[in-house]
Formats: sequence, C-alpha cells, structure tokens
Amino acid sequence: MTEITIELEESFVNSIGRQALERQIKDYLRQLLVKKAAKDILADGSSTDLSNEPAWEKAREKAWKGEEAKFKVYFKEAQNKAAQQS
Repeated sequence: MTEITIELEESFVNSIGRQALERQIKDYLRQLLVKKAAKDILADGSSTDLSNEPAWEKAREKAWKGEEAKFKVYFKEAQNKAAQQS
C-alpha cells in the first residue's frame, strides 16, 4: 500500500469538509481504477481474432437472424425515399 500526502489550504478543506473531500477523492480513485481495468481488458482482447472463432460466428448469425427484419424495413424505406426524390 502506498500513502500519498497532499497539502491543501485549511480554508479549502474547511469549506468542503474533510469527510466530504476524502469521500470525493476515494470516489475519483475508484473511477480511475475502473478506467484502468477497462483499458487492460481492451488491450487484452485486441489480440484475440474472433473472425475465425466458430462460437463467435454462430452468435453473429443468431444476432443477425433476430435483427435482420429491422434492417430490411429500413432498407426498403430508404429505397422508397430515394425513388420518390428521383
């Protein structure tokens, strides 16, 4: 564990309140920890090639089958709109 000492003006600490200031610093440090963890996960995942992964291919196909109708409707609407503008 590392301890960091920060010097602050007493009037500043009094205006915010010591406990509130400590809470805010702890919350900020937790957010930094989450961001670092997310970056680590992204860096680790970037080396994985999912394009040839059979389970990924099945999941993509299943997702497409569930969402395909939405895109077909959108595509038809776009075609109709383009035809009307021509």
